[in-house]
Amino acid sequence: MLHAGGVVYKIETPSKSIPSSGDTAPCNSLIKLGQNVGVAVLECSFPNEESIKGEHLCPKLVATLVTKMKAKRLILTHMYPECQGKEKETHQEARNHYAGEVIFAEDKMEIEV
Repeated sequence: MLHAGGVVYKIETPSKSIPSSGDTAPCNSLIKLGQNVGVAVLECSFPNEESIKGEHLCPKLVATLVTKMKAKRLILTHMYPECQGKEKETHQEARNHYAGEVIFAEDKMEIEV
């Protein structure tokens, strides 16, 4: 896993699994971990590739990862201040590269999986 001191978790039940990444760069191990999941919770720290600092993701990179995972839904989390006010553009950029549902994580959010 390519990450900046972070980890990735995979929550599993007998019928479902959910990968959740911390700070990471695109990597094959994350794609393998998230194969065919119903939902992937991934960090999206920066609004575009040009603004990325360190091992992080942006909407295009996240969307490319979940497309390769064949995940049905994407929840974007861990968005840095650089993303504030750019939610519409972030969502559109993710949708340009991923056909599934894109959701922004919110504190205390509950979602059926």
